[in-house]
Amino acid sequence: MTKRILIYFIILIPFLGCNHTTSKKNKEPTLQGEFTREKIQNNSIGSDANIFNDKWPVQFMIDAKSFEPTLNALNSISKCEIIADFNNHEISPANVHSWNTKMVLFNDTVNVSKMTYSDWELPIYSFDWEESFDDVKTDSKIKKIENAFKQHQIKYKLVDYLKN
Repeated sequence: MTKRILIYFIILIPFLGCNHTTSKKNKEPTLQGEFTREKIQNNSIGSDANIFNDKWPVQFMIDAKSFEPTLNALNSISKCEIIADFNNHEISPANVHSWNTKMVLFNDTVNVSKMTYSDWELPIYSFDWEESFDDVKTDSKIKKIENAFKQHQIKYKLVDYLKN
């Protein structure tokens, strides 16, 4: 196997269904944040987590034609609404177009971004969320968001800033 083929194989593994969100023996996929959630529950998060002051920061990234299905999913767990239209259009040096807005979720104001690029099939919407370790153990909104996305079949990627 040449180096080039090996590199292609390594890059394509996540797209072939061989990732951490699919468990063995055809069981239901787990929530993407389950690994960190279990570590927080078991108080086994490493000391490097102290840089986040005992908070779990994540980013939800959604590839979708529009943000409407995501809003519908979020409305199933909390009143969720966009405050204004996407604005502040910027173009990065890599020619990625981005817009921003704000939404209210769980009575908090959250920044939402939309990014497009000519080679992408769909826009990418993203928003950040963080919660205390105590909230993760008792009433995790991150878990509620993930469950709502799973229930409404929203394809998302959880960027877990605590996962090593």
